[in-house]
Amino acid sequence: MVSTCTEGRTTISEDENCVTAVVHRLMKVSPAVTDHGIGVIWSSCYMSRDRMAQESAMRNNGLTKVLLVMQSNCSDTARQIGVSFIIATKNCKIKSSNS
Repeated sequence: MVSTCTEGRTTISEDENCVTAVVHRLMKVSPAVTDHGIGVIWSSCYMSRDRMAQESAMRNNGLTKVLLVMQSNCSDTARQIGVSFIIATKNCKIKSSNS
């Protein structure tokens, strides 16, 4: 997976449309792909602590979608990654587009 290496996370974070597309597709695809999407968002926002990726995720209701995934029938790994994402974005000052 591209988001597991530094170069991949950097490339994903540099293109705001990439994080936005992943957030928009959460829960609209199979559970396995949703789990991978959570991993991509987590890698971009938490592992690399990329502010632009965090802001993009938050502007596109990323926090809400991650919470919905965690409440659905997701894997334990996706749930743990979701918790890490919530912690990582706790201090993000950008409001979601619905706020």
